Amino acid sequence: MLTQILRRLRESFETLNTSEQILVAAAIGSYVCFGLFFAAFSNTFDFGVIYDACRRVMTGDGGQLYAELFSGAARKGIVAYYYPPPAALVLIPFCIFPRACSLAVFQIILEAGLWGFWILWLRTYGSRWTPEQRWRSFALVFLFFPLYYGIWLGQTEILVIVLLLIYLRAPETPRPVAATLALAAAIMFKTFLGILLFHLALLRRWRDLAWTTMWLAALQAASLAVIPLSTQLAYWRFLRQRMGMEAFYDNQSLQGVFERLLTENRFTLGFHWPLGAHLFYVVSAAGILIVYALLMWRVGRQRPWITTFSASIVTALLISPVTETQHLALLLIAFLPVLMDKPSWKWVLLFGFFALFQPYVAFRYDSTERMWFFARGFWNLVYSLPAFALAALWLRLARDMMAPSAEAV
Repeated sequence: MLTQILRRLRESFETLNTSEQILVAAAIGSYVCFGLFFAAFSNTFDFGVIYDACRRVMTGDGGQLYAELFSGAARKGIVAYYYPPPAALVLIPFCIFPRACSLAVFQIILEAGLWGFWILWLRTYGSRWTPEQRWRSFALVFLFFPLYYGIWLGQTEILVIVLLLIYLRAPETPRPVAATLALAAAIMFKTFLGILLFHLALLRRWRDLAWTTMWLAALQAASLAVIPLSTQLAYWRFLRQRMGMEAFYDNQSLQGVFERLLTENRFTLGFHWPLGAHLFYVVSAAGILIVYALLMWRVGRQRPWITTFSASIVTALLISPVTETQHLALLLIAFLPVLMDKPSWKWVLLFGFFALFQPYVAFRYDSTERMWFFARGFWNLVYSLPAFALAALWLRLARDMMAPSAEAV
């Protein structure tokens, strides 16, 4: 059996041209180096934060879940637990063992999720793909740096894209109730995905909207058993404040672009006009959201489900107050469909390059003293190259939405 599988893989690999074979080989090497070797020796600092927070909940100290966050940890450069209260219920099983054992279990699950996402995508959308397109999808998934970065940090983005795909691959009419639970869990982990509720409303998918909202309410209610209401209310109030990380090099949302360009702080020496940075962000985010809503309402139901869903995710990443490299792993759901259109491969390579370039620069030279030249004035835009690529992808998807017709994926 194994011999037959290997032979079929070799035969399909030989049908690729030289450049595609190089991409596939690079993807294999990338997974071995980044996905296995580096992941095994990374500090996974964010998982340590998750572990300590969830252990408090396990020991009946849920009121201290956000102790570091409320003390202004972000402003002091300290990583704090940011997940919404219901997320602690789902993350607790990953924290029941000693720290080292829990980390190993969590990383194994992330590795399985990485492969599971690709295989599930092929089974859902790749039945009509040629061997060339399947290999291309393999190259994209296993060359996409934000996925590996999430593993290194010990973040949950891989789990989130699997949950989103579980919802997407369910029968479209009607979608099973369990599929909406997966969507609710994804929104619970990444609150900026709340735009997907708006997405469902604009497409008049009232049943899915009702069930997803009910699941979110149920998860929220269940979390009250272990996390006091006062702590939960304080958390939601806190999110309305500035975090002090808006201008951070790794923030690739619209807010990050304007904060780096128009403020002065420990991350940037831009043109100091904080009010202008806020106004530009609010106006541009509102404009994007309005265009998105109009397109969804007018033509969303006439377009492939995956196209409208992709547009929602890209919109969320653009207008979110903070969009870091690991969050960009969610873009796989938007990138994989463009594999059906070979000329669009250039967009994947463009963003893949910037997604790797930016965090390397940011963390290799992470101070204004080292990067004084690129931290000044308009040179700050160098740090925002991934955000511009993200905006280009949004424009591409908006163009597809406005086209007279759209091909199903």
